[in-house]
Amino acid sequence: MKNLLLGLLFNFGILSSIHAATTTGEAHVNMITPLSVEQTQGVDMGDIALDGPGSLQLNYDDTMWCSDAYVCSGNVKSGVFQVSGKEGEQVFISIASDATLVRNGGSETLTFIADPGRSNLILNADPALNKFEMGGEVYFTGNEVAGFYSTENSGGIPFVVNVIY
Repeated sequence: MKNLLLGLLFNFGILSSIHAATTTGEAHVNMITPLSVEQTQGVDMGDIALDGPGSLQLNYDDTMWCSDAYVCSGNVKSGVFQVSGKEGEQVFISIASDATLVRNGGSETLTFIADPGRSNLILNADPALNKFEMGGEVYFTGNEVAGFYSTENSGGIPFVVNVIY
């Protein structure tokens, strides 16, 4: 009965316009080299003698500027970060959080405001060219307790660097 009904519908042209079509769909993925960043030299702001409120600024060329109320000395070094990833790709550099330096044996803190000095980098075949320097600033009230302040002391918090494709 069912076959008879379908046959009649085709004979009268009612189902003759029904048809189906298929096609293929393409998919792509570009697998790129995983991105990594590593600090190869830590930030060192040398020695500072305070005589009132002010600030210091560490530049990317290992030089430092200090407020007039300070004496800055010692071997200062900007931080150095090495990036690896896919050659020719642009990466973007940002600071996710500042650092908290804690006095050794104490609870006093200083804030280091990190500054990468650049916002992007094109990755090169020569790894020596895939680096950036980190400078930054510290502000003082003039009442800080003498001592060694570091992110490596108990309670210290390192700054966080983001590098993304």
